[in-house]
Amino acid sequence: MKVDEIFRDNDNKYVSSQNKGYYKIKPSDGSIETFSVDPKYDVIRFVRCGDEILMITTDKKILIYNPENDEIKEHDIVKLTNYHFTNDNGMEVNYISGNKVLIAIDSGLITGKITLKYYIYDYKTNRLTSLDKYKVDFIQTINSSLILYYGIKSQCIDPETLEILWTIEHKNGGSVQWLDWRGVLVVSDDAISCYAPP
Repeated sequence: MKVDEIFRDNDNKYVSSQNKGYYKIKPSDGSIETFSVDPKYDVIRFVRCGDEILMITTDKKILIYNPENDEIKEHDIVKLTNYHFTNDNGMEVNYISGNKVLIAIDSGLITGKITLKYYIYDYKTNRLTSLDKYKVDFIQTINSSLILYYGIKSQCIDPETLEILWTIEHKNGGSVQWLDWRGVLVVSDDAISCYAPP
C-alpha cells in the first residue's frame, strides 16, 4: 500500500493511501479498522484537533471526523468567507487549542497581490472570527497561542479573548521557536534568546 500520510491521536494511528483508503490502527494490539469518506470529497490534508480529526478538501470544505462513532460533519469555508477560490493551495489550517483552528486564506488569488487573511475558526459552533484588525505579515501557532509577526515585532495574542499578551522586538531578526509558562524562546541567525514570561 502506498501511504500518503500518517498521523495519530492519543490512542490510534491514522493512515491515508493513494487509493483513497483510510485506516485506523491501534498500536496497543495492532488491529486495523477502515473508515470511509464520501468519494465526492477530495481530501488533501489532515489536522489533528484534540480528540477529533479535521480533513481539508480541495474545494475548501472542512470535514470533522469523530473516531468514537466514525461520524463526519461538513463545514463549508467558502460560504463563511464569501471567497471564490481558484487554487487548491489557497487555504491553510492549523490547530490552536480546544475547538479552534487558525485559517490562513491567500487573498492574492482574488486581489492579484500576495496577501494572507487570517481567521480563528471554531468548528464546533461554525463561528469564524477575522483577525483583520491586526497588522501582520504572518501568524503562527505555538502551544495553544497565536504569534503575530509584523516588521521586526512579534506579539502573542490570546485566541479566546484576542488580548495582546506580550510584544518582542527582533532587532536582529529571528522568530519565536517555543513558548510556555517558563517563557519565550527566540532564535535568529546568530543568537538564541530567552524571555521571561510577562
